[in-house]
Amino acid sequence: MLRIIIGRLLLAIPVLLGVSLLVFLILHSVPGDPVTTFYGMDVGPGDDLDAMRAEFGLDKPLVQQYLDFIYNAVQGDLGNSIKTRRPVVEDLTQVLKNTAQLAFASISIAIVFGLLFGILAAFKPYSIWDNITLTISLLGISLPIFWIGLLLIWLFAVKLSLLPSGGKGGIEHLILPAITLSLPSIAVISRVTRASLLDILNEDYIRTARSKGISNIKVMLRHTFPNGIFPIITVVGLQFGYLLAGTVLTETVFAWPGLGRYIVDAIKFRDYPIVQGGVVIIASIFVVVNLIVDILYHVFNPKLRNEESQ
Repeated sequence: MLRIIIGRLLLAIPVLLGVSLLVFLILHSVPGDPVTTFYGMDVGPGDDLDAMRAEFGLDKPLVQQYLDFIYNAVQGDLGNSIKTRRPVVEDLTQVLKNTAQLAFASISIAIVFGLLFGILAAFKPYSIWDNITLTISLLGISLPIFWIGLLLIWLFAVKLSLLPSGGKGGIEHLILPAITLSLPSIAVISRVTRASLLDILNEDYIRTARSKGISNIKVMLRHTFPNGIFPIITVVGLQFGYLLAGTVLTETVFAWPGLGRYIVDAIKFRDYPIVQGGVVIIASIFVVVNLIVDILYHVFNPKLRNEESQ
Protein backbone atom coordinates (compact mmCIF):
# COMPACT_ATOMS: atom_id res chain seq x y z
CA MET A 1 0.00 0.00 0.00
CA LEU A 2 2.81 2.39 0.92
CA ARG A 3 4.47 1.74 -2.43
CA ILE A 4 1.25 2.66 -4.25
CA ILE A 5 0.92 5.92 -2.30
CA ILE A 6 4.54 6.93 -2.89
CA GLY A 7 4.28 6.10 -6.59
CA ARG A 8 1.11 8.17 -7.04
CA LEU A 9 2.62 11.13 -5.16
CA LEU A 10 5.72 11.04 -7.35
CA LEU A 11 3.56 11.00 -10.48
CA ALA A 12 1.64 14.00 -9.12
CA ILE A 13 4.75 16.22 -9.20
CA PRO A 14 5.02 16.55 -13.02
CA VAL A 15 1.23 16.85 -13.25
CA LEU A 16 1.13 19.80 -10.87
CA LEU A 17 4.15 21.41 -12.52
CA GLY A 18 2.54 21.06 -15.95
CA VAL A 19 -0.76 22.52 -14.76
CA SER A 20 0.94 25.47 -13.05
CA LEU A 21 3.10 26.20 -16.13
CA LEU A 22 0.11 26.03 -18.49
CA VAL A 23 -1.96 28.41 -16.35
CA PHE A 24 1.00 30.75 -15.95
CA LEU A 25 1.56 30.94 -19.72
CA ILE A 26 -2.14 31.45 -20.47
CA LEU A 27 -2.45 34.28 -17.95
CA HIS A 28 0.64 36.07 -19.21
CA SER A 29 -0.25 35.63 -22.88
CA VAL A 30 -3.10 38.13 -22.53
CA PRO A 31 -1.99 41.70 -23.39
CA GLY A 32 -1.58 44.14 -20.52
CA ASP A 33 -0.99 43.44 -16.85
CA PRO A 34 -3.21 43.19 -13.76
CA VAL A 35 -1.90 46.39 -12.16
CA THR A 36 -3.04 48.45 -15.12
CA THR A 37 -6.33 46.52 -15.30
CA PHE A 38 -7.16 47.00 -11.64
CA TYR A 39 -5.55 50.33 -10.74
CA GLY A 40 -5.19 52.03 -14.09
CA MET A 41 -8.53 53.89 -13.93
CA ASP A 42 -8.00 55.10 -10.35
CA VAL A 43 -4.39 56.18 -10.33
CA GLY A 44 -3.79 59.20 -8.12
CA PRO A 45 -1.00 61.80 -8.39
CA GLY A 46 1.16 59.94 -5.89
CA ASP A 47 0.60 56.47 -7.29
CA ASP A 48 3.36 54.72 -9.18
CA LEU A 49 2.23 51.78 -11.32
CA ASP A 50 5.83 50.64 -11.81
CA ALA A 51 6.28 50.44 -8.05
CA MET A 52 3.10 48.39 -7.79
CA ARG A 53 4.36 46.01 -10.49
CA ALA A 54 7.63 45.66 -8.60
CA GLU A 55 5.71 44.95 -5.39
CA PHE A 56 4.09 41.89 -7.00
CA GLY A 57 7.16 40.87 -8.98
CA LEU A 58 5.57 41.66 -12.34
CA ASP A 59 8.62 43.61 -13.47
CA LYS A 60 10.78 40.46 -13.53
CA PRO A 61 11.29 38.22 -16.60
CA LEU A 62 8.60 35.58 -17.06
CA VAL A 63 10.97 32.71 -16.29
CA GLN A 64 11.96 34.34 -13.01
CA GLN A 65 8.31 35.00 -12.12
CA TYR A 66 7.41 31.36 -12.67
CA LEU A 67 10.39 30.04 -10.73
CA ASP A 68 9.58 32.40 -7.85
CA PHE A 69 5.96 31.19 -7.86
CA ILE A 70 7.04 27.51 -7.72
CA TYR A 71 9.67 28.17 -5.04
CA ASN A 72 7.17 30.02 -2.83
CA ALA A 73 4.33 27.55 -3.52
CA VAL A 74 6.47 24.63 -2.33
CA GLN A 75 6.85 26.49 0.97
CA GLY A 76 3.09 27.07 1.20
CA ASP A 77 3.18 30.71 0.05
CA LEU A 78 0.98 31.49 -2.96
CA GLY A 79 1.62 35.23 -2.80
CA ASN A 80 -0.71 38.13 -2.06
CA SER A 81 -3.83 39.10 -3.95
CA ILE A 82 -3.31 42.09 -6.25
CA LYS A 83 -6.83 43.26 -5.51
CA THR A 84 -6.99 42.90 -1.72
CA ARG A 85 -3.25 42.48 -0.89
CA ARG A 86 -4.28 39.67 1.46
CA PRO A 87 -2.36 36.36 1.47
CA VAL A 88 -3.91 34.09 -1.15
CA VAL A 89 -3.53 31.04 1.11
CA GLU A 90 -5.78 32.60 3.75
CA ASP A 91 -8.52 33.48 1.24
CA LEU A 92 -8.29 30.11 -0.53
CA THR A 93 -8.52 28.28 2.79
CA GLN A 94 -11.76 30.05 3.65
CA VAL A 95 -13.47 29.64 0.27
CA LEU A 96 -12.27 26.03 -0.02
CA LYS A 97 -13.82 25.34 3.38
CA ASN A 98 -17.13 26.71 2.09
CA THR A 99 -16.92 24.66 -1.11
CA ALA A 100 -16.01 21.53 0.88
CA GLN A 101 -19.09 22.01 3.03
CA LEU A 102 -21.28 22.25 -0.06
CA ALA A 103 -19.48 19.37 -1.79
CA PHE A 104 -19.83 16.97 1.15
CA ALA A 105 -23.54 17.72 1.44
CA SER A 106 -24.04 17.29 -2.31
CA ILE A 107 -22.06 14.06 -2.66
CA SER A 108 -23.87 12.58 0.37
CA ILE A 109 -27.22 13.21 -1.29
CA ALA A 110 -25.89 11.92 -4.62
CA ILE A 111 -24.51 8.68 -3.12
CA VAL A 112 -27.73 7.85 -1.26
CA PHE A 113 -30.13 8.50 -4.12
CA GLY A 114 -27.73 7.45 -6.90
CA LEU A 115 -27.18 4.03 -5.30
CA LEU A 116 -30.86 3.64 -4.49
CA PHE A 117 -32.00 4.42 -8.04
CA GLY A 118 -29.21 2.33 -9.56
CA ILE A 119 -29.95 -0.74 -7.43
CA LEU A 120 -33.69 -0.54 -8.13
CA ALA A 121 -33.04 -0.22 -11.85
CA ALA A 122 -30.58 -3.14 -11.84
CA PHE A 123 -32.88 -5.56 -10.03
CA LYS A 124 -35.91 -4.48 -12.07
CA PRO A 125 -34.44 -3.89 -15.55
CA TYR A 126 -36.77 -2.49 -18.20
CA SER A 127 -39.52 -2.09 -15.60
CA ILE A 128 -41.34 1.06 -14.58
CA TRP A 129 -38.65 1.64 -11.91
CA ASP A 130 -35.96 1.42 -14.53
CA ASN A 131 -37.80 3.90 -16.75
CA ILE A 132 -38.29 6.30 -13.85
CA THR A 133 -34.61 6.24 -12.91
CA LEU A 134 -33.63 6.65 -16.57
CA THR A 135 -35.89 9.69 -16.85
CA ILE A 136 -34.48 11.21 -13.66
CA SER A 137 -30.94 10.57 -14.89
CA LEU A 138 -31.60 12.18 -18.27
CA LEU A 139 -33.15 15.22 -16.60
CA GLY A 140 -30.30 15.51 -14.11
CA ILE A 141 -27.69 15.46 -16.86
CA SER A 142 -29.57 17.49 -19.48
CA LEU A 143 -31.14 20.37 -17.54
CA PRO A 144 -28.86 23.39 -17.02
CA ILE A 145 -27.71 23.57 -13.43
CA PHE A 146 -28.42 27.30 -13.14
CA TRP A 147 -32.00 26.75 -14.39
CA ILE A 148 -32.59 24.05 -11.76
CA GLY A 149 -31.23 26.38 -9.09
CA LEU A 150 -33.47 29.26 -10.16
CA LEU A 151 -36.47 26.91 -10.28
CA LEU A 152 -35.83 25.70 -6.73
CA ILE A 153 -35.41 29.28 -5.53
CA TRP A 154 -38.70 30.27 -7.17
CA LEU A 155 -40.53 27.32 -5.61
CA PHE A 156 -39.09 27.01 -2.11
CA ALA A 157 -37.92 30.58 -1.42
CA VAL A 158 -40.36 32.78 -3.34
CA LYS A 159 -43.61 30.82 -3.49
CA LEU A 160 -43.47 28.66 -0.34
CA SER A 161 -41.06 30.83 1.73
CA LEU A 162 -39.59 27.68 3.28
CA LEU A 163 -35.90 28.22 2.58
CA PRO A 164 -33.57 31.19 1.98
CA SER A 165 -32.78 32.04 -1.63
CA GLY A 166 -29.04 32.27 -1.16
CA GLY A 167 -26.08 33.33 0.93
CA LYS A 168 -24.21 31.40 3.59
CA GLY A 169 -25.59 30.90 7.05
CA GLY A 170 -27.15 27.98 8.84
CA ILE A 171 -27.98 24.58 7.44
CA GLU A 172 -31.11 25.98 5.80
CA HIS A 173 -28.87 27.98 3.45
CA LEU A 174 -27.14 24.76 2.40
CA ILE A 175 -30.21 22.73 1.38
CA LEU A 176 -31.10 24.26 -1.98
CA PRO A 177 -27.56 24.56 -3.40
CA ALA A 178 -26.71 21.04 -2.19
CA ILE A 179 -29.79 19.57 -3.88
CA THR A 180 -29.12 21.52 -7.07
CA LEU A 181 -25.50 20.44 -7.17
CA SER A 182 -26.28 16.79 -6.42
CA LEU A 183 -28.68 16.19 -9.33
CA PRO A 184 -26.07 15.63 -12.09
CA SER A 185 -24.06 13.40 -9.74
CA ILE A 186 -27.18 11.38 -8.87
CA ALA A 187 -27.74 10.81 -12.58
CA VAL A 188 -24.17 9.64 -13.21
CA ILE A 189 -23.91 7.43 -10.11
CA SER A 190 -27.29 5.77 -10.73
CA ARG A 191 -26.47 4.87 -14.34
CA VAL A 192 -23.00 3.54 -13.47
CA THR A 193 -24.47 1.55 -10.56
CA ARG A 194 -27.15 0.04 -12.81
CA ALA A 195 -24.67 -0.93 -15.52
CA SER A 196 -22.16 -2.37 -13.04
CA LEU A 197 -24.72 -4.43 -11.12
CA LEU A 198 -26.42 -5.71 -14.28
CA ASP A 199 -23.10 -7.16 -15.45
CA ILE A 200 -22.72 -9.01 -12.14
CA LEU A 201 -26.34 -10.19 -12.06
CA ASN A 202 -25.81 -12.02 -15.36
CA GLU A 203 -22.98 -14.12 -13.94
CA ASP A 204 -23.48 -17.85 -13.36
CA TYR A 205 -22.74 -17.73 -9.63
CA ILE A 206 -25.56 -15.20 -9.15
CA ARG A 207 -28.00 -17.53 -10.95
CA THR A 208 -26.77 -20.38 -8.74
CA ALA A 209 -27.33 -18.31 -5.59
CA ARG A 210 -30.85 -17.44 -6.69
CA SER A 211 -31.62 -21.05 -7.57
CA LYS A 212 -30.77 -21.99 -3.98
CA GLY A 213 -33.59 -19.71 -2.81
CA ILE A 214 -31.42 -16.86 -1.53
CA SER A 215 -33.42 -13.62 -1.41
CA ASN A 216 -32.60 -10.69 -3.70
CA ILE A 217 -31.46 -8.58 -0.74
CA LYS A 218 -28.94 -11.21 0.38
CA VAL A 219 -27.78 -11.74 -3.20
CA MET A 220 -27.20 -8.02 -3.54
CA LEU A 221 -25.41 -7.58 -0.20
CA ARG A 222 -23.26 -10.75 -0.32
CA HIS A 223 -22.47 -11.22 -3.99
CA THR A 224 -23.58 -8.45 -6.35
CA PHE A 225 -22.68 -5.19 -4.65
CA PRO A 226 -19.20 -6.21 -3.33
CA ASN A 227 -18.17 -7.34 -6.84
CA GLY A 228 -19.70 -4.39 -8.67
CA ILE A 229 -18.50 -1.64 -6.36
CA PHE A 230 -15.27 -0.73 -8.17
CA PRO A 231 -16.73 1.34 -11.04
CA ILE A 232 -19.01 3.00 -8.47
CA ILE A 233 -16.01 3.98 -6.32
CA THR A 234 -14.33 5.49 -9.36
CA VAL A 235 -17.30 7.59 -10.45
CA VAL A 236 -18.05 8.74 -6.89
CA GLY A 237 -14.43 9.84 -6.49
CA LEU A 238 -14.47 11.76 -9.77
CA GLN A 239 -17.78 13.41 -8.96
CA PHE A 240 -16.51 14.45 -5.55
CA GLY A 241 -13.39 15.88 -7.18
CA TYR A 242 -15.52 17.94 -9.54
CA LEU A 243 -17.59 19.24 -6.63
CA LEU A 244 -14.54 20.17 -4.56
CA ALA A 245 -12.95 21.86 -7.56
CA GLY A 246 -15.68 24.46 -7.37
CA THR A 247 -19.02 24.76 -9.08
CA VAL A 248 -19.21 28.26 -10.42
CA LEU A 249 -22.82 28.30 -11.61
CA THR A 250 -24.32 26.92 -8.41
CA GLU A 251 -22.19 29.18 -6.22
CA THR A 252 -23.16 32.18 -8.34
CA VAL A 253 -26.90 31.44 -8.39
CA PHE A 254 -27.05 30.93 -4.63
CA ALA A 255 -24.41 33.59 -3.76
CA TRP A 256 -22.32 30.89 -2.09
CA PRO A 257 -18.77 32.13 -1.33
CA GLY A 258 -16.93 29.12 -2.70
CA LEU A 259 -13.75 28.33 -4.61
CA GLY A 260 -15.16 28.42 -8.14
CA ARG A 261 -16.82 31.80 -7.70
CA TYR A 262 -13.67 33.17 -6.04
CA ILE A 263 -11.44 32.16 -8.96
CA VAL A 264 -13.88 33.49 -11.58
CA ASP A 265 -13.98 36.87 -9.81
CA ALA A 266 -10.16 36.86 -9.77
CA ILE A 267 -10.04 36.16 -13.51
CA LYS A 268 -12.15 39.27 -14.17
CA PHE A 269 -9.50 41.42 -12.45
CA ARG A 270 -6.60 39.30 -13.74
CA ASP A 271 -5.47 38.64 -10.19
CA TYR A 272 -2.58 36.34 -11.12
CA PRO A 273 -1.73 34.96 -7.63
CA ILE A 274 -5.33 33.92 -6.94
CA VAL A 275 -5.86 32.26 -10.30
CA GLN A 276 -2.50 30.45 -10.26
CA GLY A 277 -2.89 29.33 -6.67
CA GLY A 278 -6.54 28.34 -7.13
CA VAL A 279 -5.83 26.19 -10.18
CA VAL A 280 -2.94 24.45 -8.41
CA ILE A 281 -5.26 23.73 -5.48
CA ILE A 282 -7.88 22.29 -7.86
CA ALA A 283 -5.27 20.07 -9.52
CA SER A 284 -4.07 18.93 -6.09
CA ILE A 285 -7.64 18.04 -5.13
CA PHE A 286 -7.96 15.73 -8.13
CA VAL A 287 -4.60 14.14 -7.32
CA VAL A 288 -5.69 13.45 -3.74
CA VAL A 289 -9.10 12.13 -4.82
CA ASN A 290 -7.50 9.76 -7.34
CA LEU A 291 -5.09 8.58 -4.65
CA ILE A 292 -8.00 7.85 -2.29
CA VAL A 293 -9.78 5.92 -5.06
CA ASP A 294 -6.66 3.81 -5.64
CA ILE A 295 -6.42 3.09 -1.91
CA LEU A 296 -10.10 2.07 -1.76
CA TYR A 297 -9.54 -0.26 -4.71
CA HIS A 298 -6.87 -2.07 -2.70
CA VAL A 299 -9.03 -2.11 0.42
CA PHE A 300 -12.06 -3.66 -1.31
CA ASN A 301 -10.24 -5.91 -3.79
CA PRO A 302 -8.38 -8.83 -2.16
CA LYS A 303 -6.76 -9.75 -5.50
CA LEU A 304 -4.87 -6.45 -5.60
CA ARG A 305 -3.77 -6.92 -1.98
CA ASN A 306 -2.47 -10.41 -2.75
CA GLU A 307 -0.60 -9.17 -5.83
CA GLU A 308 0.99 -6.42 -3.81
CA SER A 309 2.12 -8.81 -1.08
CA GLN A 310 3.77 -11.19 -3.57
